[in-house]
Amino acid sequence: MTIHWCGTGLSAVPGLRRLIEAGHEVTVWNRTLDKARDAVGDLTNRIKVFDIDALAAELQPKDVVVSMLPADWHVRLAELAIVKSADFVSSSYISPEMRALHAKAQIKGVSLVNEVGLDPGIDHLMAHALVADYRSSPRCDASNALNFLSYCGGVPKHPNPFKYKFSWSPLGVLKALKSPSKSIRNFMPFVAERPWDALGHYTAPLPAPESFEVYPNRDSLPFVEEYRFDPTWRIETFVRGTLRLNGWAEAWKDVFAEVETASDLRLREMSDVFWGKTPMATANRTGW
Repeated sequence: MTIHWCGTGLSAVPGLRRLIEAGHEVTVWNRTLDKARDAVGDLTNRIKVFDIDALAAELQPKDVVVSMLPADWHVRLAELAIVKSADFVSSSYISPEMRALHAKAQIKGVSLVNEVGLDPGIDHLMAHALVADYRSSPRCDASNALNFLSYCGGVPKHPNPFKYKFSWSPLGVLKALKSPSKSIRNFMPFVAERPWDALGHYTAPLPAPESFEVYPNRDSLPFVEEYRFDPTWRIETFVRGTLRLNGWAEAWKDVFAEVETASDLRLREMSDVFWGKTPMATANRTGW
């Protein structure tokens, strides 16, 4: 069994290095060979230029395709995996197009595993554990008003004027800002066509409490059922959201104004500029 790891961007490298160091059979596919060699060339020479036809020629039944490429590649790679009777993994949200492949994957006996990052991923596990603890506690009562808040996000250690640094494709961040956010406020669904219009503040209960700007991310509502909230529970607040440094909304106001009407081409141009100016610094290889 071979793991075909596609993409060696900043957020992909730690997991990729761990797999190789653990002795797994891994072939690395990346659009730029030099970037892939910089990332893992000290561990392996099994590095190839990403090309879906070349990948198809090598993919065998029971192999695993890991997509750390931009989101618009996930469905194509999942479809290829199904055809080749291979499994598929990504850390991205499950899109309607990905969900539509579920029946085909079942027929072929393969797995399509998505949402296995930090957000989404680890936050799902923590939410399930939290709800299970509440359900089994003596304080669980249908008359309670429940407030569920799940915030996460990467923030730079040393704030810059932009109040953010990118650890993954800026294009994904910009596209997410074009998506309306849906959550629950005051026991009712709350929709913000522009996510920044739902901006609030949250004080994280750290040893030294720290305040962040926060907003609901995408559509929180399906996760009420996903996290196994009982249908009889009274939900006052339910938010899966993103946290940002204080001052983020002010620093990004020009971005918000342009994102609202920007074409896909313009979003890609903005993404390239941001990636060049404000990437998260690469940690040393022993410090991931």
